[in-house]
Amino acid sequence: MLFRCLSVSPQGVAAMEGRASGRMGVLTLLYIFLTTLLGVVIGLVLAVAIRPGKGFNSRPPEDAILPETSYTDIFADLLR
Repeated sequence: MLFRCLSVSPQGVAAMEGRASGRMGVLTLLYIFLTTLLGVVIGLVLAVAIRPGKGFNSRPPEDAILPETSYTDIFADLLR
């Protein structure tokens, strides 16, 4: 099914007039922009409303032994 979609879509665009395909491209980009904007707004509203992490004490106890961490260790952890 994926192969059919990938092979038929370019044929359909090629059969369109230049002006129509340009308009469809603009509408596609507008749709992507608006749905992304909607997702960002929903995410921000939920983050403000729910306040994740509120009440969480991020300070370690006074007697905690914390290892020294260098930037090299941090970047190495990203690759693991």
